[in-house]
Amino acid sequence: MTTETRAQPTKRDASTTERIDSLTLEEAMREGLENNHNIIIAQRQEQQIDNNVFLGNAGFLPRVNLNGNFQHSVQNTFIEFAGDMPPIDRNNAASTTYGASLEMQYTLFDGLSRFYEYDRLQELGRQADAQTRLAIENTLFSIVQTFLEVARLKETVAINRKAVDLSVERLERAENTSEYGGNTQLDVLNAKVDLNTDSVNLRQSTVNLENAKRNLNVLMGAAPDHTFTVNDDFDLNASLEAESLMEQALQQNANLMLARYELTTARLDEKISSASQYPSLNLTGSYGYNRQENEAGFIASQEQLGFTGGVSLIYTVYDANVRSTRIQNASIATQVEQENVTLTLQGLRRDVLNTYANYQNNLFLLEKEEDNLTTAQLNFERSQTALRLGQINATQFREAQINLIRAQRSINNLYYQAKLSEVQLYRLSGVLSGE
Repeated sequence: MTTETRAQPTKRDASTTERIDSLTLEEAMREGLENNHNIIIAQRQEQQIDNNVFLGNAGFLPRVNLNGNFQHSVQNTFIEFAGDMPPIDRNNAASTTYGASLEMQYTLFDGLSRFYEYDRLQELGRQADAQTRLAIENTLFSIVQTFLEVARLKETVAINRKAVDLSVERLERAENTSEYGGNTQLDVLNAKVDLNTDSVNLRQSTVNLENAKRNLNVLMGAAPDHTFTVNDDFDLNASLEAESLMEQALQQNANLMLARYELTTARLDEKISSASQYPSLNLTGSYGYNRQENEAGFIASQEQLGFTGGVSLIYTVYDANVRSTRIQNASIATQVEQENVTLTLQGLRRDVLNTYANYQNNLFLLEKEEDNLTTAQLNFERSQTALRLGQINATQFREAQINLIRAQRSINNLYYQAKLSEVQLYRLSGVLSGE
């Protein structure tokens, strides 16, 4: 695509040259969603947190343990009884105890802490989802930004290459004219200097383009040296409205949603801390078998088989103010999160308004630069003709060439800045990831 062929400031025209293995913006974003390592890490971390969201992790289900024991001892034993019973005096007397039991523990009441804890686990799952969305949006925005930079540099390379071709042609004309005495050697030297300048610009822009391509490869999860060319045939949406964008942002922005989830979690933490002021009522039960055998003792053997159950009540009367301190800190954490929501909301409003202002300004400048480009192109074409006819000198021709290059670069930069501000508005409004 050459800048001169762009008919509308809202449409990026495709190059007329054939592309092999060309990459569209949509394909780059899709590759990133599937293969970007930051997104994969965020998704795995979300899975870990989602795995914690179940009733048992909140304490709603009983805990059941299977216990087994065995103990064997050999001791010298002397037992003296009151009354007429003779004493027991045995050396190396063996004693064996073994058994097994199935035990159950269940909390009947804990100040509703379990209910708050389960809500908290669910809220952490929502936080993880929002954090994954943030990772996806940040990655997609980086992909779009880098893709646009590749496309911009590709156009810059084309502009600089055209400038080199024109400077080569000018140098050849100066050398031929100087050979026949039509101008001085100074014209040849000036043409060489200008050619070197254009060659340096072409070289630097080519290096920048290759570096940008490697950056894009990494963002897409591909090998850095993977070769491709970008297809810069995409639209620029010039009809976005600030009011609808703001409304979407206040409802769907991932940063704002995350801040609100964190506030809800802080409030639940505060309730969990306050629940510790209530007593805890626990139910325990077990069914087991035990046997004890003694070579020395009043009882030679003993067996037990059956059920044991009970209820326990625990209330902390004094804990050195640990509980009250925990409650106070939880309340402070809630206040901090409330301020964070306000700060995030204000920042979001500011960012939407600033980005929209930049977006409109870029569209305005792009429209004006279209006119400048048309003028610069016409001036350059006339200067080419005038130079061939000897009506202007090389310095005047170079000035016309520089003006054209500046206009081409300016409109090239503005187009991609406008597209980037458009995508940034999608990101702020929470629609970039398509969720």
